[in-house]
Amino acid sequence: MTASYRKKTNWHPTDIELDLLDLFGRLERRPNARVERVRDLIYQLRGPCSSKTMHVRAELNDILKSYTWVRRVYQTADGYRAILFPEQEHRDELEQYRGVWVLLNLMERPKDLMRLRRCADESCRAWMYGGKKFCSDRCKQHAYDSKPENRESKREYMRRYYAEEQKRSLNPKCAVGFGRKKSHKHAL
Repeated sequence: MTASYRKKTNWHPTDIELDLLDLFGRLERRPNARVERVRDLIYQLRGPCSSKTMHVRAELNDILKSYTWVRRVYQTADGYRAILFPEQEHRDELEQYRGVWVLLNLMERPKDLMRLRRCADESCRAWMYGGKKFCSDRCKQHAYDSKPENRESKREYMRRYYAEEQKRSLNPKCAVGFGRKKSHKHAL
């Protein structure tokens, strides 16, 4: 997943966007089946309640039973704050807890949850957050090129192009604008 800075709109990422970008990047580098499953289940919970979402919710709750957090009080520059930490602080589990925590925070914000999506290119399907349909220009071009109607029009264009190229190669002067001269009648 890529994040682009758009100068025109002065786009600045929010905390949840930064957390999700970080999470998706970490999952690409070091996949974690449990966090990915939580992400997939949360994604399925978008929209109205149904019998299917009740089963998804039950599975998600079963997974979340193994995650417990405790509040600890720390002194910060702004004073004392109660901060959530994983109950078990094993190095390997901290990343897993952080991923689940980011996804659960996303659930508390329904509008933000609706912005969680997959790349529309069928060969990519990368996770992303935001209003874009494709994760990159490459995916956008690939999706456009894979549509049958676009492929046919490109084929037709290339046939015409190669025919013109062949004509140009037979008459090199044509390539630089020196084709057959038309006769001009000059008036005296």
